[in-house]
This record gives sequence, C-alpha cells and structure tokens, in this order.
Amino acid sequence: MRFGAGAMLLQGSLAWAQAGGIALGTPEGFSANRIDALGDGRYCISGSLFDDTGPTWTAMVVMVDTRARRVLWRAPVPYPHDDVGNTAAACGSDGHSIYAVTVESTQSSEALKQHFVVVNRFSAAGKLEKQQRIPAGFDNWFYSLAVSASDVAVAGSTSGSTQMDGPFGSFVARFKPDLTPAGVTQLASGAFDSDSAASFDGDLLRVTGEFFPNKGEGHKGYAVSKVDYARKRYLWSTYVPVDLRSTKGALSATDGNTYLVASASSGALSVTTVDRVGKISSTFAVKAEPFCKLNVAAVDGGALKVFADVCKGEKTSSQLLSIDLSAHTVVTAQPFKAQLQAPGFDGGNWFGVVEAEGHGPVFVSGSK
Repeated sequence: MRFGAGAMLLQGSLAWAQAGGIALGTPEGFSANRIDALGDGRYCISGSLFDDTGPTWTAMVVMVDTRARRVLWRAPVPYPHDDVGNTAAACGSDGHSIYAVTVESTQSSEALKQHFVVVNRFSAAGKLEKQQRIPAGFDNWFYSLAVSASDVAVAGSTSGSTQMDGPFGSFVARFKPDLTPAGVTQLASGAFDSDSAASFDGDLLRVTGEFFPNKGEGHKGYAVSKVDYARKRYLWSTYVPVDLRSTKGALSATDGNTYLVASASSGALSVTTVDRVGKISSTFAVKAEPFCKLNVAAVDGGALKVFADVCKGEKTSSQLLSIDLSAHTVVTAQPFKAQLQAPGFDGGNWFGVVEAEGHGPVFVSGSK
C-alpha cells in the first residue's frame, strides 16, 4: 500500500505547505460544504462562514486554481435582510460563468424555519451578477445541480410545513444561462432528504436517499429512483434494505449504477449496487470500524473510493477507503490525522480542505 503526499498533510503545522496546499485566506469561521472540479485545475469550494454572535451562517464561494497555485477569488453570497442566513451547497460552470446554489434560512427557530433554494451566477472574475430564488414550495431543500452551455438545472424536494412534516414533493427547476427562468416541474409523490445523492441525464434524474412518501405513495425507507420530470413520472424505484439509523453514503455513478455504503454501529460495512434498470445486482458486508460520515466519491478500476470519518469524542479524523467490488474487501488506502472537509476525487487524485494551525482552511490534494 502506497501513501502519497497527503499521508503527511496533517502531521505538522507546516506539512500543508510541504504537500503543496493552498491557503484559502477566508475569515475565521469558514467551513467547506462541497468542492466541485470545474476543469483546467480549477476547483469551486462552496462553504459557509459561522458567526456565533447571531448566530448566523453566511454563504461563501471560493475559486482555487491549482495550476497557478493560488486563490482566484472569494465571494460572500448575500441573502435578504429578513432572513437569518444562508449556506453554499454546490457549484457548476458553463465554461464562462460560475453558478452556485445557496440555501437561505428564514428563522433561527426550527419550529418556524423555512428554507429557500437560490441560484447565483458569478462572472469568471467572481463578481455576483444575478440571483434567482426557486419558487418550489413552502420549505425547500437541494440535492443536485447540472450546468451545460444551454441550461442550468437544479433538483430538490419540498415540504408543505416546517420541520419536514409534509406534505412532500420534489422539483426540477431550469434556467437559461442568463438565469432567465425556464420552468419548474414538480411531483407530489414524496421527497428525498437533503443528503441524497443525485445526478442528471437530460430530463432524467437518478436520486438515492431516505424517501418520505405522501399517503398512498409508497413507504418511508432508503430508496433509489429514476425520475422522468419531462413526463412527470417515476421510471422505477427500488428500496434498499438498510437500517435508517446507520451512517450512509451513495454515488450515482457515470456507469449507470448506484452504489450505497452503510456503516452500522456494530462495525459492519455493507455495500449495495443497484444497476441501471433498478435491480439490486450485488450486496455484501465486511468488518470495519464504525464511521460517523461517509462520502462515496468515485468508482476507480473496479473499486469504490470512499472517504470515511471516525468520530471519537470531540476528535474527528478521515480515511480514504478502497472497497474492491469483486473481491468484497476493504482497505485503508490513505489515513489522515484530522478531518478532510468536502472530500472528492478528480481523475486519480483526491482533494479536500483541512484546518492548518496558524493558516486556517487550506485546499489540499494528492494521489492515492
């Protein structure tokens, strides 16, 4: 087993610099929620600034160029004065503009709080040019963004009351590149939670996560669905037998398969594959330590690459796992000494954000 530069990333206060990290230069309180690879060495970091005097969260987008080894720009994302905060959830690019999805919160009280999904367009230089709130429902959340040269598509779910108490629905909102609205399509069968994994294929959406049905529309459980929003119907849905109390992560892969990894408190790590027509084609379990967070990042050479967090008291550390889908084995391909925020894979390289003592959040990457 070979460890790349990242194996030393978190072993000393200057290790991030030795490993080629890029300090983000963000204000104190910044955390990364997601990182999207935009090509040509550029990475868009969607995150939030926490201010405990409110307390409030403010969305911030950071653009990093790994070839030039610098931060290109940082941009806080404004929200209405009568709201209490927002968070950045995802980025995409059409090769010219940058599109970021934010989620606004209206109240601090959970009993009263609503959420609204907003699409924001930035210039290549990081200037905020336009914002569009999606008129999807009373309380909304987000799980997928797709950007092309002609279309910006956003998928999420809705609840007709606070605290995800229903009735439930889902939506796909589309915009032209200048963020002119091109329509919102909604289905009233139920909702997938905000941690769902989803990917677009034209008008089709494949989504995996905990499903909350309306009456007469199935049952609550962990499901994989393929939905045709142009025809407003589900093509298929498959429930995966997994304990909803377990830690879960999923990937809607480009090979058409959906991969689900679940970690039980007993230490069992289960892996399920659902094929492109909605059938469970493989399931197996291996022994591993319990994980408190899973991010299924990629399929690489017949192996799943999974970032797994281990939580022990107040300390959280990350590992990169490699799960062989044929041999049904799991190995730790790379350990980290602390938590890797918003990890992902780009080609054969991993990336993420770490907290470096004295330097704040730092973008890091390496090979397995």
